Amino acid sequence: MKKINFYITAAAIFILLNGCCHKRDCTGMNELSMVALYNFAASDVDSVSIETFQITMNGPVRIDSSFMSAVPYSGSTNFMVSLSDQLKQDREYKITLGSKNAGNVYILSTFTACTESCNNCFPKGLMDDSYLALCIYQVNGQTQYYSDLRIEN
Repeated sequence: MKKINFYITAAAIFILLNGCCHKRDCTGMNELSMVALYNFAASDVDSVSIETFQITMNGPVRIDSSFMSAVPYSGSTNFMVSLSDQLKQDREYKITLGSKNAGNVYILSTFTACTESCNNCFPKGLMDDSYLALCIYQVNGQTQYYSDLRIEN
């Protein structure tokens, strides 16, 4: 009887401890490959070029480029474009919306990672995950404090 009570008590404690823990997908900086474009007209994003530059001691060196149309996302003025690969800290991305001669140019650079906790459960420390999240980056020299890549019009 004592053994059954022990198992029931242990199971109840296990369920209670995990009951407050909601597993979520915590996307790390090196897993990001999409850029959200907020408050743009569809005509602004029907032609998008993305150039990727490797940052070197001699300055940026272009290593990749791609052309695409943005995909609608969450409403009529929000869109998504995809980088050719996952985000890398030692890279810079030049995104041109519209034609190169008259288009808007956005430079994404200076990516900073920070360690974040994910899936924190009670008691703290038993089932925590930590990952490198995107914390700070720049768009055209302006500091952004988002964990995802975004350009706002």
